[in-house]
Amino acid sequence: MIPSSPNLENRNSINLKDAAGKYFVQEAINIVKSKDEGFLEYQWYKLSDKKQYKKISFVKFFKPFDWYIGYGEYLDDFEIEVMEEAKKRLNLFKFDKNEYVWTHNSKYILLQHPYRKKDIGTDDTNLVDKKNTKIIQLFVSKALEKKEGSFVEYYWNKPNDNKLTKKIAYIRYFEDWDWVIGTGLYLEDIELILKNLKDNKEKEIKHILFKSTLFVLIILFLVIISSLLISRRVNNSFLSYKKKIEKHKDELEEKVRDKTIELHELNEQLEEKITQRVKELKDKDEILTQQSKMVALGEMIGNIAHQWRQPLSAISTAASGLRVKKEMDILDDDDIIEFSDGIVKNANYLSQVIEDFKNYIKGEKLKIDFDLKEAILHALNIFDSSIHNHNLKIIKNFKNEIIVKNYKNELVQALVNILNNAKDALKKYQENEDDRIIFISTDIIDNKAVLIIQDSGNGITENIINKIFEPYFTTKDKEQGTGLGLYMAYKIITDSMEGDIKVENSIFNYNNKSYKGAKFTIILDLKKE
Repeated sequence: MIPSSPNLENRNSINLKDAAGKYFVQEAINIVKSKDEGFLEYQWYKLSDKKQYKKISFVKFFKPFDWYIGYGEYLDDFEIEVMEEAKKRLNLFKFDKNEYVWTHNSKYILLQHPYRKKDIGTDDTNLVDKKNTKIIQLFVSKALEKKEGSFVEYYWNKPNDNKLTKKIAYIRYFEDWDWVIGTGLYLEDIELILKNLKDNKEKEIKHILFKSTLFVLIILFLVIISSLLISRRVNNSFLSYKKKIEKHKDELEEKVRDKTIELHELNEQLEEKITQRVKELKDKDEILTQQSKMVALGEMIGNIAHQWRQPLSAISTAASGLRVKKEMDILDDDDIIEFSDGIVKNANYLSQVIEDFKNYIKGEKLKIDFDLKEAILHALNIFDSSIHNHNLKIIKNFKNEIIVKNYKNELVQALVNILNNAKDALKKYQENEDDRIIFISTDIIDNKAVLIIQDSGNGITENIINKIFEPYFTTKDKEQGTGLGLYMAYKIITDSMEGDIKVENSIFNYNNKSYKGAKFTIILDLKKE
């Protein structure tokens, strides 16, 4: 049975399809076979209409007759019903007694209005407000500008009131139905609502204040009563405790006197022990210092012998030359002056060497102004024999005029100790003498004098790098090291010179070759202007 197409009744419709080529009968049979009932969409004719329209149907399987029974609704008819129902509901939607909702389409045709029902379907293109503004055109244009809607101000009279009143409307366009829906509020109503809210809040606040005040007074009264009761109990307890305190007062004072005497005796004993311990530590430091200097003295004797060898040879050669020329009777005044100058020059050099070593050994604790470069060159002069004996390559990079006020001789001693440590590492780990490199540089960083000594001696093992400034710590054989050199350097820089010294392993490139070694950084205060 199919009322819209009786000619199809009592015929096999399995291959029946709609205008879009969809076999909707087959789909309906598949639905009832798989789940007994369900929905499907297709196109079909309306009664007395040769055009097909979209339709949605519900089909259900009727087992006794092996039938499936269906019921359908044309989507456009259903949508029209929904739109009409929506208009009815919008007419009912009123708030604050003067406010309502109205609807136009984008062609300015009035579709819904609770107070203009007789004008439904009217073209409101030329409808104006009390200021002659074509408000429906304005509403539609504003709604089409923004999907989220727009606010529009205009002038209109309230229902059943001819008074001209300013109004603000919210307008929004619904594209699916081509509807422009709007609603508004009269500004004086908004002001009245705000005034009522304000009045209500003021009343509410006054009521809360009254209740709060009453509550506070009640609590205050209870607190006063409780305080009086508690005060009596506390006073009685206080009198009882006072008697007990007075009873034990003498005993306590006697105990305090005894403890004071005991503490005084302990304090005297502690002061004596502290003084003794400080003396022991001071003596130990002096012993360590002397041991370090004795070790350095052995190195210096070798240095002195090396540095004297060349000038003594020159003096000997000059003296021999004078004697030979005298014996050959060819000695003249120019020869005497030339040989004498050479002897004097080399004698002065020997004297300067002695002076440098004397200052190093003497180690006078006198703060003086000196250029960091001079102290480094002084240390290198003392270290000169080790440089030549072990073919060390010293690369210097000094920044001019870095003046500090500190203990120059002690800094020289610390530098010699660090250089000796670098020499031992280079001897041990760099068999190729061309790779025995020591970099010495100075700079001013963050208003501090910075001195860096970096070698290519393969660095310091990570698990002992934090111990190298400890006294007697050494990785050398007992015959080769005492473990005091770097300890004394640390004490000089941090304690005497009030500076800082740190060590780390560093990798650097020199002449297109990569090296690893220890990097000592010394930081000192600059001379204050």
